[in-house]
Amino acid sequence: MSWLAEVQDRIAISEGCKATRYFDTLGVSTIGIGFSLQRGDAYSALLKAGVAPTRVQGVIDGDVALTQEQITALFAYSFAPVISEARSSLAPGIFDALTDARRFVICDLVYNLGFTGWMGFPRTRAMIADAQRAKQTNAPNAHGYFVDAANDLRQSDWFTQVGWRAKRDCAMLEVGVYCSPTGDGSDIL
Repeated sequence: MSWLAEVQDRIAISEGCKATRYFDTLGVSTIGIGFSLQRGDAYSALLKAGVAPTRVQGVIDGDVALTQEQITALFAYSFAPVISEARSSLAPGIFDALTDARRFVICDLVYNLGFTGWMGFPRTRAMIADAQRAKQTNAPNAHGYFVDAANDLRQSDWFTQVGWRAKRDCAMLEVGVYCSPTGDGSDIL
C-alpha cells in the first residue's frame, strides 16, 4: 500500500467515514472523512468532488449522500495542502527525514487540529526536530527525545479530547513504526 493510501485509511478510521452529513464531537456539520461542511470552500469542494450542482445543497443539508468516489475525492481535496503544511511546520529537512509512521503523525495532527492548531504546539515541534537531528547523528539519546515529544503531546488538551487517536499518534511518534490503526497504540509500546 502506498504511503498516501495508508494515510487515508488511518485518518478515515480516526475521523470516521460517513456518506451523509453528521455532527462531530464539537457539533460541526461534517461529511466524508472529517470534512467540515462549515468551511468557506465547502460548496466548491463538493463540486470538485463530483457532486452535481443541483445536489450540493442537499449534501450540505444532510438530505443527499455522497458516493465512495466522492468521499475519496473530497478527502484528496482537503488533504492536498496537509503534507506541505506538515513539512513547513517543522525545521527544514526534518519532516522528510522522519519515518513513514512519524510523518503520518505530523500529517494527522495537521488534519485533525488544522495548521494553525498544530502551530500552537511550538515546544512539541521543536522536540520532534531535536529528536530527528539526534537520530540522524546516531546520538544515543535520540529515542529519549522522541519519548519526550510524545509525552509533551500527552500533556495537551488535544490528547484528552481525541481518545485512542491521540494514544496511537503518541505511540507512533515515540517508537517510529505503525501501530494497529484501530487500537490504542499499546501494541508497539
